Amino acid sequence: MQNPSTPATGYPYPGQPAGTGNGYPPPPPGTTYSYSYYPYNAPPPPNPRAILFRRILLFLIALGLIFGTIFLILVLVLRPSLPNFYLNSLSLSNFNSSNNRLTGNWEVQFQVTNPNKKMSLSYEEVFCSIFYDSDSLAQTRISPFNQGTKDQTVLNASLSVVNTYVDGKVTDSINKEKARGRVGFDVRVMSLLGYRYGGWKGRRRVLVVWCEDVMVGVSSSTGSGKLEGGAKRCRVR
Repeated sequence: MQNPSTPATGYPYPGQPAGTGNGYPPPPPGTTYSYSYYPYNAPPPPNPRAILFRRILLFLIALGLIFGTIFLILVLVLRPSLPNFYLNSLSLSNFNSSNNRLTGNWEVQFQVTNPNKKMSLSYEEVFCSIFYDSDSLAQTRISPFNQGTKDQTVLNASLSVVNTYVDGKVTDSINKEKARGRVGFDVRVMSLLGYRYGGWKGRRRVLVVWCEDVMVGVSSSTGSGKLEGGAKRCRVR
């Protein structure tokens, strides 16, 4: 017989409902507890081609930034300027316009100045053209040339047409001006312009020179004439 003063060691305790060991009632029949298992998915290994592509892209971006910075520094330090063009003289001979036909010889002289103190200039693919309004009358090619810093160059061009067809409205307009003793022409020069500083060469650009409203006094009897008003500064872009 167990001593009443000794703690009970069996289950259930006196007065405790059967089926529990913590004093709480048992769960209702059919009640279960489940635990879901989520397997750990390791990330896929990096694609070597994608890594190589990213590295190449970063390298190209860095290279572009480096060259862009160098170019910006050169531009800020050197301050490249466009050349100055002056039309010194223009003479016309054997000029005749009739029956939609045009004949004439133009002798043109320019003075070209390189205003840059640190950069030399090169002119390639040089073309000179004579226009009447927006109609091209004659064109010729000029030899390429170079200019050192602060250099001045005299540039000559000879243009001619012989019995060349032109639109009737052009000859009519020219003859009206010629009857008044002067005809206005436009002179254009186009070239590939390059900059050089020591061993560094800048990217070439297209140079366009316009000498507009060049008035030439023309004799109706001889068809010859010369530039009126002296040298004329041309627009450069």
